[in-house]
Amino acid sequence: MELFPNFKSKFPHLIKENIDIKDIEEELAQSFINGLKNNIDVIYENELIYFFKKFNIHYEKINLNNQTVYSFNDGKTNYIVFSNNSNLELKNAEQWIYSLSDDEIENYITPRDRNEEFWNSPETVYHGTYEENVDNILKEGLNPADETRGLGNRGTGKAVFTSNSPETAKYYYDIVFEINTMAMKNDGYMPFVDIEGPVKEAELKEALAYKLGLEDFYAEYEQGLDPGTYIFFGPIPAKYLKRIN
Repeated sequence: MELFPNFKSKFPHLIKENIDIKDIEEELAQSFINGLKNNIDVIYENELIYFFKKFNIHYEKINLNNQTVYSFNDGKTNYIVFSNNSNLELKNAEQWIYSLSDDEIENYITPRDRNEEFWNSPETVYHGTYEENVDNILKEGLNPADETRGLGNRGTGKAVFTSNSPETAKYYYDIVFEINTMAMKNDGYMPFVDIEGPVKEAELKEALAYKLGLEDFYAEYEQGLDPGTYIFFGPIPAKYLKRIN
């Protein structure tokens, strides 16, 4: 069976008698890339691999959570070929990453288990507050509150926000408490811990970009959010707190 049966009719200027394939290989390869960009004839995976190999297009076959994608560069731009409802589609790799929803991106990259990582090796963290809250905190500890820092984590819910940097906490607040998370773990008290949603999403995008060879890819998130922020979804009793300023 002829591969890409419409190829000759789409690119008649490339099919000439008595011309060695090497003489038109570069033009044909570029036309193939242009065809991919316009969804021309890309139906079967074996046909895709055939053309990659025949026309010396360097490509990588990448397995992402049991999803197979193909990555290649046309000299200027990185492209990704992926399966969408049994059809192969091509997109600019960077634009494709940005187009993925949270649920879609997790089909290709597994999120880090931040809760497990944190409690495997607890970091000392810090919580900032104001003077008028100190007496209550020393008595009642830190209780989850429905407070957020920006639009991106509006749906976080009731939680205690902390930072792994005392300087960060001091920058925003008058009073800073140190939280002894190792003592919490030793007591068997380990409420669920996570990072801010937009930071996690950016982290996933960057991890996917790295898998695709996009070494300079950087995913931005809302100003004011911090990868050093840890969110505790449970109260922190006063006995684990120490005021440091």
